[in-house]
Amino acid sequence: MEAVIVSGGEIKDYSFYKDILKDKYIICADGGIHHLKMLGITPDLFLGDFDSCDYSQIEKSGIIDGAEIEKYKIEKDATDTHIAVDTAIKKGFDTITIIGALGGRYDHALANIFLLKYMLEKGVLGKIVNEKNEIFITDKPLDIMPRDGKKLSLIPLCNNVLGITLKNLKYPLYDFDLKMGDTIGISNEFTDKKASITFKEGILLVVISND
Repeated sequence: MEAVIVSGGEIKDYSFYKDILKDKYIICADGGIHHLKMLGITPDLFLGDFDSCDYSQIEKSGIIDGAEIEKYKIEKDATDTHIAVDTAIKKGFDTITIIGALGGRYDHALANIFLLKYMLEKGVLGKIVNEKNEIFITDKPLDIMPRDGKKLSLIPLCNNVLGITLKNLKYPLYDFDLKMGDTIGISNEFTDKKASITFKEGILLVVISND
């Protein structure tokens, strides 16, 4: 089961997100409601401390009619997006996509990226998607189908990703130890074959992006 969390970060092309949201359970985190209002989509659940929206105006707009509402205190120990992730996990969703997770404040953007690691540790497939990027984290080898015109970047989220081997990419690697801070994994390119990423130990941040 898949849930989509709508956060209050940057969204430029609203048409891009219609298919992502279609037939999904939608959790809106606070200021993300402005994006759903632009899309004309009512969330299944609207939660947060509501410091990033005028709740009374949102209520009058009708965009949350029929939605479940959960309000939290402003003084809390987690971001609204983190609460949304925990809520989705408690509801039994095993795939969680976050949109509106990037842009704006870098602290929130970085926190959202590290929520992907939090989800991985909970046994949930988490990803962040926007018009230019698909971001996820893996601690296991994987294959990725070719993506025409897109770049593939691999960033270590631990001190060392040991024995990484990349096949069927423009720039292969063989049994390479990728250290935190290394940039050799940035902007690789797909070929016409399925990309193979294997490694012995570690955690990788995977970014598939457009120029």
